[in-house]
Amino acid sequence: MTRPFPNHLLQQRANALLSAWRSGDRLQLETALRQDSTIQDSFNEGDTAYSERDEMVEVAEEAIRVWLQSPTPNAELDLRVSLRLLKHLAGREFSSASA
Repeated sequence: MTRPFPNHLLQQRANALLSAWRSGDRLQLETALRQDSTIQDSFNEGDTAYSERDEMVEVAEEAIRVWLQSPTPNAELDLRVSLRLLKHLAGREFSSASA
């Protein structure tokens, strides 16, 4: 029998990415992006809601990576959406200020 993976770990992951982003330190951000986000299948097997949230964090991570490599207008739009998504997944309120 599998057990669901605690959602607070996804919140911690989203918060770590947001903190690294807000630091303005590229090295800190790149380090946060490299953190091992692989979770044993036994934790999330059968938990569709968790899997979907995990995938959202992965998509947000990729948007940040793309923006770091090539900050084009499209990449910036994807980045802004991804930061707002991370704020939501981290349990933070949406605000009118930039993420």
